[in-house]
Amino acid sequence: GEGEGGVLPVAPEKLAGIGGPNLTAPTDGFWQKTFGQALASPFAHFKMCARYKPTGALRAAGEKELILCNLSIRKAIFLREGGFDETMYPNEENEFINRLMSQGYTFLYDPAAYVYRSRRNRFGAFAKQLFHYGGGRADQILLEGLSRQALLFFLPSGLLAYLAALSLLLAFGALSWWMPLPLLLYGVLAMLSASQDAVQARQPAFVAILPVWYLLMHLSYGAGLLGGFLRAWRLFPAKPAQSAAPVAVVVRKRLG
Repeated sequence: GEGEGGVLPVAPEKLAGIGGPNLTAPTDGFWQKTFGQALASPFAHFKMCARYKPTGALRAAGEKELILCNLSIRKAIFLREGGFDETMYPNEENEFINRLMSQGYTFLYDPAAYVYRSRRNRFGAFAKQLFHYGGGRADQILLEGLSRQALLFFLPSGLLAYLAALSLLLAFGALSWWMPLPLLLYGVLAMLSASQDAVQARQPAFVAILPVWYLLMHLSYGAGLLGGFLRAWRLFPAKPAQSAAPVAVVVRKRLG
């Protein structure tokens, strides 16, 4: 493929797949678009924002920038390498990408190869989505082992623990003036990010809405990550798996 620097040095036999961003559907309502804008924010999602808006040029990429709803994988490689780990959901594509990259395979990110996808349409559903993502990340870390790259995903849990500590200190009258300063810095950065997004989207209301969504995303993800570890350690058992309903196959017309 061609990137900004010319031909990407990817051996054809090692090119496992290519993906791109999933954009908020134009037919989505106002609140859905606010959720989509929050997902696409570098402040809220760091490098993962590339999953929700086109960023940069055609390039080699990993699990932080690729997402399963817009990912094409070469069938021969997929089958040869055993496909997805079916014990994982979500994050099955994240584990698959990491596993193949550790074996020398390459994945590409093409910002022009986008698809449209509707966002959650309720506050609770959006929080549940991020909670679910956090739980999937915990499962992935337990499967792959803790790495330096995985430390990034503990930041939302750190924010959750910090806010819980502030609340306790406030309740017991032990809160010093300097302790909320990191929270103030977080608020300033969130407002700056929301202002930038509001200008780009020409939606002044985003300035007030997006900082709330950023915080919701971080706390929900952080809680999901902690919940995933607790569930794995049997401190918080998972619900028993439900058996699938029987499926009837009806042949309407035979071809050939």
